[in-house]
Amino acid sequence: MNTIEKVIKSMNKEKEPLKLSNINIEHIYIQENIYPLLQQYLLDQNYTNVLLIGDDNTVVFMNSIIEQCQNEHLTFSNTVLLPNQNQDVIADEQNVCQSLIAAQQTNVDAILAVGSGTIHDVARYVAFTLKKPFVSFPTAPSVDGFYSSGAPLILRNMKVTVTAKAPKAIFADLHILKNAPKSMIAAGVGDILGKYTSIFDWKFETKWRKSELYEPTLLLTEHALAKTVNSLSEISLGYLSGISRLMEALIESGIGIALYGQSHSASGSEHHLSHFWEIHHLINEEKQLLHGEKVSVATIEILRLYQTLFPKVYKQHNFLTDEDWDYLKKELDTLPTVEEIIHFLKEVEGKTELEQLPISSSLFNESIFKASSIRPNRYTFLRFLIDYHSREVEQYVTSRT
Repeated sequence: MNTIEKVIKSMNKEKEPLKLSNINIEHIYIQENIYPLLQQYLLDQNYTNVLLIGDDNTVVFMNSIIEQCQNEHLTFSNTVLLPNQNQDVIADEQNVCQSLIAAQQTNVDAILAVGSGTIHDVARYVAFTLKKPFVSFPTAPSVDGFYSSGAPLILRNMKVTVTAKAPKAIFADLHILKNAPKSMIAAGVGDILGKYTSIFDWKFETKWRKSELYEPTLLLTEHALAKTVNSLSEISLGYLSGISRLMEALIESGIGIALYGQSHSASGSEHHLSHFWEIHHLINEEKQLLHGEKVSVATIEILRLYQTLFPKVYKQHNFLTDEDWDYLKKELDTLPTVEEIIHFLKEVEGKTELEQLPISSSLFNESIFKASSIRPNRYTFLRFLIDYHSREVEQYVTSRT
């Protein structure tokens, strides 16, 4: 936690108060040979009975934890989450119930998530429900949700985010992360690149609603973005240094959300499109896509839409002052071009086109007009365009597809 504090304080030029009461994490380790540190932490915390939650892909790591952390004072049990009919492991009622029962039957002292996003969502909710400590053991740098106090669960085929528990500690082994599937590493990069459009949406909302940005969160998120972009070559080559910086960026993004208490910095219109597509696939019982892959493509599409339509609506609404419009124009102009984002993603073999996911033209069109309703309390630039310039949006979408 001290390292994160130093990063924020070094950039917090306005000296805004840090809401450190929102952060409850004792240790973040991203390094080689993580098992001795994990073992010592469990012993120091007197977590003598630990439940490991994973899936078929992470059983090997659960077994390694049990073997490498073996100690007369430690007892491990595990539960393996099962895939649905599409061979997707999702955070649904069945996997949540399975994990709750496993934890209750063994009277555990702590919950240890061994895997990536979905496994963490199940584990953090179980820990919250049973009032048990939660520890994170990521196996792929694929998403920024490792440090989070919310759990997106799938209830009756609908996505609902519920209050859960953030991890008290994160133990990430660099060799495990490096050897994760390239698609998951690229997904992590995509989730970070999505911050370009989410930050712009946040800045737009502050002008529209006459509110203020929370600088510590903004700076931490921008730091995570810059760190990732500057490390793309090392990430693509599988260097431990690059993988380490990507993992740091993902965790920093999550901590930025916790500091502010809301997800504006990390989730804007690009995430709303991604969630809309996910809900469509759930309702139609279709195979799920990696979160970061969807965000990658959605970021490109939203950025293209914004950079195309902003000049056409510039200073056409007097609720924003000329100064506001000039500020937003400057902010949009500082973002990478669509071509640059595509280049970033291709460098790590990430997906860049709707057809690669695949997302149909009809689903894309529908999502542009309806995705903002997923978070009705947010006012993104996309929502503004739909509310006041729907004809221009419709013309754009028609020409795009």
